[in-house]
Amino acid sequence: MENLTSRIKYLLIVLFLLIIPISKEVNAQFIDIPKNEPIDVPTIEANDNQLIDFSINKKKFIAGEIIEVKAAFHNQTDQSFSGRMVVMIFPLDGSFPAKSFIKDFNLSSKEKTQYFVSEMKVESWMPAGEYKAEVEIRDENDHNIGKRSEFFEIFVEKENDNNEIEVAILICVDEECSSEKMVFGKNEIVYFKLNVSTEDVKTRATIKTPNGKIEVLNFENNIAPYSLIDAEEGKYSLWANFSKEGYNQRRIEKEFIFEEGYTEETFESVCVLDGKCEGEENKINCPKDCDLENKIGDSKDFSKTFGYAIFFVIVIIVVLAVKIYMNKKNRNKVI
Repeated sequence: MENLTSRIKYLLIVLFLLIIPISKEVNAQFIDIPKNEPIDVPTIEANDNQLIDFSINKKKFIAGEIIEVKAAFHNQTDQSFSGRMVVMIFPLDGSFPAKSFIKDFNLSSKEKTQYFVSEMKVESWMPAGEYKAEVEIRDENDHNIGKRSEFFEIFVEKENDNNEIEVAILICVDEECSSEKMVFGKNEIVYFKLNVSTEDVKTRATIKTPNGKIEVLNFENNIAPYSLIDAEEGKYSLWANFSKEGYNQRRIEKEFIFEEGYTEETFESVCVLDGKCEGEENKINCPKDCDLENKIGDSKDFSKTFGYAIFFVIVIIVVLAVKIYMNKKNRNKVI
């Protein structure tokens, strides 16, 4: 009997020891979170983020249509939450900056925002290709809480293959465009000049810097200055889109180089206008000589190839003539 009692006591002690940590773990789930503490929502970047409802009205667009993006955020925590919803629409090739829409909100527990509708018209100057619509949820400290995205495409609708926009862009040293240039030095200003033969053309231009930053370039009276003060060395790319109703969209790409130590004196000492591309001369610092030599070289190569062809034709004719002569001679001997 005593053994049975001892075993029961031992079993009760073991059960008690097991129940204590379990009860502590269960009770921890019901601890109240202070209302004035910042909410800690895990960052979720996948497109299955249940905190965000996000949709786009179409997957393919043409000029004149409206891109409509709808987004809503659901606060599924037990706390209030203040933040902002940021919707961005942009091309994947980075040809122009993202169009942004921002909506602030303040939600109580379990509350959901109304749908935030962002609209953007597809303009004729916008390049064809793949685009992205993205929504981000940020807290009061501008931390990214979650995001979702959708991809779509823009197509160029050609109205008339015979209507082409006649336009050219020059990269110049001054507003009058007294001379063109490809390499610029410290503190210089690059002037872009439009030569437009078609009237009432809409222009949209951007510059991509060596570090990948996109900057909008504004033309006034067909001239757009671009300062190189505090600029980064390297290659700069200009993308310009031109559009007009009833005309095909036109896109022009140009490049120039910024070298901080570059000067006109250096240019003059390197480029010797003698019709030969030699030494440190190249297409950038001495285009007249190098382009000229390339043209001459091309013509020389053509003349050389043509000469070889004539030589081989003459050889073949001579061989055939000798063969015919020998055949006739052999026939006469037989007779």
